[in-house]
Amino acid sequence: MSIATAEQGAAGPGWRAAALVLVTYLAGSALSHGLAVPQSGLQPWQLDLAVALLALHRLGLRGLPPLLLGAGLACLPQPAGERLPDLLHALLLLAALAVVILPGWRPDSSGWRRSLAATALCAVLAATVLTGGDDLGVSGLDRSLVALAVAVSLLSAPALAAWCSPRQGGRLNQALVLPLVLLLALSLSTHILLARQSLEHAHERLSDMAYQSGIRLQRDMHAYIVALRAVEALFASSSTVTREEFDTFAESLQKPLPGLYAVAWDAYVTHEQRDGFVAEMRASGLPEFEIFEVDEQGQRRTAPARPYYVPVAFARYEGMPLQALGYDMASEPTRKAALDQALYQGVPVASGRVKLVTDPDPHYDILVLMTMRGASQPVQLIGYAGLAVRVSELMESALEGLPDQVDGRLFDLSAPRASAWLHGLPADFSPAAGWLSASRVLEIAGRRWELELIAQPAFAKARFSGIGLFCLWGGLIIAAMLSAGRARQAASGL
Repeated sequence: MSIATAEQGAAGPGWRAAALVLVTYLAGSALSHGLAVPQSGLQPWQLDLAVALLALHRLGLRGLPPLLLGAGLACLPQPAGERLPDLLHALLLLAALAVVILPGWRPDSSGWRRSLAATALCAVLAATVLTGGDDLGVSGLDRSLVALAVAVSLLSAPALAAWCSPRQGGRLNQALVLPLVLLLALSLSTHILLARQSLEHAHERLSDMAYQSGIRLQRDMHAYIVALRAVEALFASSSTVTREEFDTFAESLQKPLPGLYAVAWDAYVTHEQRDGFVAEMRASGLPEFEIFEVDEQGQRRTAPARPYYVPVAFARYEGMPLQALGYDMASEPTRKAALDQALYQGVPVASGRVKLVTDPDPHYDILVLMTMRGASQPVQLIGYAGLAVRVSELMESALEGLPDQVDGRLFDLSAPRASAWLHGLPADFSPAAGWLSASRVLEIAGRRWELELIAQPAFAKARFSGIGLFCLWGGLIIAAMLSAGRARQAASGL
């Protein structure tokens, strides 16, 4: 901005000077936002405020309307949550106006000390703004350092005003060119260093959150496996287990485990045993019991003849204890794959994503299964102990305590790509520039899961005490050079 031009324009049509002040203020505001510490709201260099003070110094009250208009326009492109700091710029301008309208003020060289007083007042208010919020993710020392850097950038305004005054022969004071270049270089290097440190620190935090969330996810899945062992122990401890005994036992398992939607025992029934098994179940108090499957439209139908069936014999579901009884687990490919894996490996396993027969909600669940064998010789398969787990509640427990700016999603890497997504942000969501992500691959119950955390740009908080000192002392040196240059200019009579 050429203040000499603004001063000359003030003698002519007022709209020229006003337009120059407005455009220069908006440019300074945009540059201040560009040099701000990423996502923290802290601006070590308040170039727009420096422009405002220069305009008030040269134009007096005539410079106030375009500055207030510029403050309003500058805040419009910002998100709603970031408009308040921009509106506070207008309050700073009003504070400067309070100094400007004191008796004896005139927009000429005699107002240098009042311009300095206005600068100091703006710096104090800026420090108050910076230290007033606790949601910036930075320490009080960091905010104080940035407030001092703001004061440094504003203290250079009087020297810049003198530098931009008309010169004899139209020459500029070369002693101030180098300090101004250094000021810009310092601002840009500070921005780059702070941005890099901020992103590295944020990514480390996010990676640690992913690690901790993975630990919680493994802990909960281990608790499900322990519950399966308990079901196995229940049947091993008694030659006969009634439906009432099973319901009471299953209810005690569901209370402490997050997301445990159902506990079931699925019998292994060959085709030759089918009629006898159905008759036994009907005699136990289920007169309409049958072995059934569900078609692609979700309609129930009697299971056709197969070499074997794995119907749900006992089940404790939330609110609907009987609807799944008789459902053939081997009739659906994902469930059958998990049954076969549990049979061949002999350990508890998790299934791919499924939709439960009794669950009306449109979300996915997983099953955790293990084989149960009889005590007779030779050892024979008698059925499977099974748990149905809501992935949504499992993820909610794993992500507990994370900031609001962090979301997660879970993928089953052991499943086909089309059915790998389990829960969270959509599978086709791709983080844009400024977003961060961290993932952790887990081996859980015979499957490989990937837990991915994705952080919004607001998560990238700055921690920059050391670099803040660099910014502070570098700015002090440059301000001193500017003052020395002005002193030399005054001594030479320019």
